[in-house]
Amino acid sequence: MILAIGGSEIDNTDELSRVLALETRPGQTVPIRVLRDGEEIVVDVTLGTLPDA
Repeated sequence: MILAIGGSEIDNTDELSRVLALETRPGQTVPIRVLRDGEEIVVDVTLGTLPDA
């Protein structure tokens, strides 16, 4: 479960979409705080582009 991207808390999928669209760009590496197996961890992720539909 994604809890935060950079300094932005993520409460739902709409917030996730908004943060990705407005606060990040392809090629950027951002810290993502996730809940995995009951533990919060931070993973640095380099963002890609969406494939053409």
